[in-house]
Amino acid sequence: MQGIDEKSAQDYLDKYQHIYNLYKNGETLESIGEQFGVSKQRIHQIVRRCKIGEGDYYKAHKIEAEKKEQDPANFDNWLKDKGVKSINKKVLETL
Repeated sequence: MQGIDEKSAQDYLDKYQHIYNLYKNGETLESIGEQFGVSKQRIHQIVRRCKIGEGDYYKAHKIEAEKKEQDPANFDNWLKDKGVKSINKKVLETL
């Protein structure tokens, strides 16, 4: 991993997995954010990555990039199957 040592990466991974587990156990994004002193949006980003990476925040980027390259037409459906919400592109085009 670029720019971060292994111990720090593991510390973050443990923290992100804890956040993901709190979310899976019914805690709200807002309450988790308050516990960790970060925004609800940041918690959403962490949870999204953990869903894609099957609990591994760092693995998610690689998986997502490979899937998008292999099958771009079905990428949004793949995200949906993972339980990850994506932005409706048609709505964005009208803005």
